[in-house]
Formats: sequence, C-alpha cells, structure tokens
Amino acid sequence: MKKKIITVIAIISMISAFTVNAAYTESHDNTSTYLTGIQSMSSLQVGLSASTLDRKLKDSNYDLEGYKATFDVGVDLLKWLTVYGKAGVVGADFKSDVFGTLDGSDEFTYGFGAEARILNHDILDSFGAIDKVRITAWGEYDAYSTETRQGDFDWEELYVGAVFAIVNDINGEPGYALESMSLFAGPVYSKFFGDLTEKQSVGLTGGIQAFFTARVSAEFGFNTYDLESPSMYGSVTVQF
Repeated sequence: MKKKIITVIAIISMISAFTVNAAYTESHDNTSTYLTGIQSMSSLQVGLSASTLDRKLKDSNYDLEGYKATFDVGVDLLKWLTVYGKAGVVGADFKSDVFGTLDGSDEFTYGFGAEARILNHDILDSFGAIDKVRITAWGEYDAYSTETRQGDFDWEELYVGAVFAIVNDINGEPGYALESMSLFAGPVYSKFFGDLTEKQSVGLTGGIQAFFTARVSAEFGFNTYDLESPSMYGSVTVQF
C-alpha cells in the first residue's frame, strides 16, 4: 500500500508541474449566464488524473485503501455540457486494525460521466479577490475490481455532486504566472454497487483550480465522507 500511495503522490506531483483549466476563458462583462454561454469551450479535452481511495465499508472488518490513475477524454455537446470517459488502473487494498492489510492487485478501471456548468456570475464591483462565482454539477459512473488472497472483488460507483466556486481573475498581473484561480466546495454523493458497500454515502468535496492558460489547467482537491480519511486527487487538462 505504501508503494501505491507513493505512486499516487508522484503522479500528482508531476501533474502539479502543469496547470489546470480546460474550461476557462476570459470574460470582463458584468453579466450572469445560466447554462448557455458560460464558457467558450472547445470540442475536445484530454487530461490525466490521479487519486487516493479511502472509504469505510459497511458490514466489513476492513476499510478500502488504494489509488486510481486514469487518462480522461471529454467532448462538449453544448457550451454548458461536457460528456467524458476515462480509463486507467486502480489498486485497491483492504485494511483492518485487527486483521492487518489484505493486499489487492492492480486492475483496469473505466468510467464515464457528464458535467453541467450551471451558473457563471461576474461580480459587478469585485469584492476583494472575488471576480466571479460559479456553480457546476456532475454525475459519473465508475467500475472497479481487484484480486486478493481471499477472493476477487468487483464493484461499481455512482458519483454525483455540485460545487460552488469563487474565482479571482489574475490575468497576467505583474508577479503572477496564473490567469485565474478559484476555490470550490460542495456536497457529493457516492454509492457502491456489487461486492462492496460504503458505510457513508454523503460527503464533501473541496479544492483549488489554477488556470495558467486558457487551454491548460490543473485541479487539486479532496473528497471526504467521514472527516477522518479524506481521499486526495489531482488532475491536469488540456483543451484543443
């Protein structure tokens, strides 16, 4: 497990050398937009993402620990709606304070989903460092599997959520390498189906996005369902 966590940290560190935002373009109009015209998105986005997996399981002596790394591809169906797919590798272990660690194998994982950019509101008179507020929602399906000495485990996850973000437009000001930066947080819902059952389905996500160019962006954040063992993630996206 330690090697897997180190692998995820290394991937996220590599990702942090790049930047985040396949979904940002400059706007200086004092307007609010709902669903349409929020962003001038391209038709294709590609990216890499990596995350740790930390979930408490119901009716089990073990908790889930591991990592996931995927290659992601997204296509814009509308200016406010992106559909995407992902594929990569997942390494899942099971940890118990009583029985120790049940090591799992690295296996293929895949998923798909959709993201809706619901609101993009420009602040008429910037309030401190806040130039915009945004609301984004998504729904995602993921499939996982692992092999252990006690048998094989296959499960699926339904993952939905929404976040509220505050945005600071830096736009190349002296001393700053970023175009824009945002902080976001919101509720998430994650439900397992199959051989594993999660102990808690409702949780919280939060993080930061750094926009280096209009086509390259990076995101770092967390998901937590019990406030004790958050899962960390990082991603980089390039827009074409």
